[in-house]
Amino acid sequence: MNTKNIPISKPATFFALSMFANQAIGDGCSWYDITCTDWWKDSMEVVWAEAGANAYITGAGSIAARNAYKPSRGLDSWAKKYFKADFGSLVDRVVITYDSAMLDDICSFGYCLPKTGTTAGQTFCNNIYIKAPYTDKGFDQPALIAHELVHSRQCEQMGGLGKFGYHYFKEFYLAGKVYETNSLEKEAFCYEKKFYNDFAGMDIDLPYDCPVVAPPEPPIVPPEPPVVPPVVPPQPSIQPAILMVIISDLLEESEYLLTVTKIGTGTGRVASTPSSQTWTWIDCGSRCNAVLPSSMTITLTATADSGSTFIGWGGGVCSGTAPCTISVSADQTVTATFENSSVGKPDLVVTAVSSPPSGIVGSNIEISFTLENQGDTTAENSWAGIFLSMDPSITTTDINTGWGCSTGPLAAGATFSCGGPIAVPTDLAPGLYHVGIYADTTGLIDESDETNNVRIPSASNPIWIDNQ
Repeated sequence: MNTKNIPISKPATFFALSMFANQAIGDGCSWYDITCTDWWKDSMEVVWAEAGANAYITGAGSIAARNAYKPSRGLDSWAKKYFKADFGSLVDRVVITYDSAMLDDICSFGYCLPKTGTTAGQTFCNNIYIKAPYTDKGFDQPALIAHELVHSRQCEQMGGLGKFGYHYFKEFYLAGKVYETNSLEKEAFCYEKKFYNDFAGMDIDLPYDCPVVAPPEPPIVPPEPPVVPPVVPPQPSIQPAILMVIISDLLEESEYLLTVTKIGTGTGRVASTPSSQTWTWIDCGSRCNAVLPSSMTITLTATADSGSTFIGWGGGVCSGTAPCTISVSADQTVTATFENSSVGKPDLVVTAVSSPPSGIVGSNIEISFTLENQGDTTAENSWAGIFLSMDPSITTTDINTGWGCSTGPLAAGATFSCGGPIAVPTDLAPGLYHVGIYADTTGLIDESDETNNVRIPSASNPIWIDNQ
């Protein structure tokens, strides 16, 4: 009996066959070992297929919930133009979510695809999930999308998620449960290989041969009488561009390229609003160009990083520091200048500290240190205090010995050294202590970096303070 004719999708029958299929009956192929029979193999094929139908339907809901708050977008304009020849109107329907939380597995009733959570992309019909954040650099991400588009097309051709899952799990089982040689994956990997060849002039190795589609033979027509061409002056030859696709050349006539360039000694981020459209956004940062439809209005806002200041816009589109609003009518470049706001300030850094290995409560210990102004301008008079702490992280809330040095005005690049005996506090409990020097203890000086004012001799060499 061929179980393909059994209504296996009924839950009771499916559970029974699943449980039976997972039992090991024996080694070898004896009369009582049904795992060697065609009936058993056909049954398992259906079990896997039915599991796949359920797994893909439930998986689609799970991955959508995981990424519900992440923005999704369609294909970039240049990608639509390239893929349209092979995928038709699918390029307008597919939706991509980048930086996705992937499903850990795609399973049903214990039948699973291997290492699902480590894959770079997962596709559920027209919804493609990419694990990595969006990038417009390099060829790897477009090649991955080419791969996933094949699965999206397969899903539509087969009639939806359930049928795609049915056939995907079935083909996975028939391929000996090897992911790469599943016939549906073969088609996707071969198209990915074609993309690398066409778009980047690269090749990828596959453990199988991909079909070669030969161009159609030209029709046989009777020869035309020879035509003597007119004499024209020689024209300069135009060399074809190799391994390069210029995005601007692939844009529709009603679309324009907006580029943001950051300049200056500082750092910061430029972001656009609106930012939720599927076709474009700026987050520079990492994404500094976008394809915009004609007459679209977009607003760019610059935010300086800590230690930097936004100076203003350039490029002839906007000026000043207020948000830059642009109505797109041509390819445009906007510059954003960020400058280091720490320029022109002092920076006091303790460069060396020495202390003895031990001391006695109420007696003196020798402490010395060196302070350097690593900033750009003179540091006015300040106090460098000596602290004791039972851990190597020194703050002004630790034990203040009351000892220290007045550094006096310190020019940029100049150093100051101080040393001598200090008294160990009489009420100090015996134990291991770290000696720390805290420059500008009172915080009177506006420094370019307020986080580097403390130093200890060594975290591994505290001083032992005893009471005798």
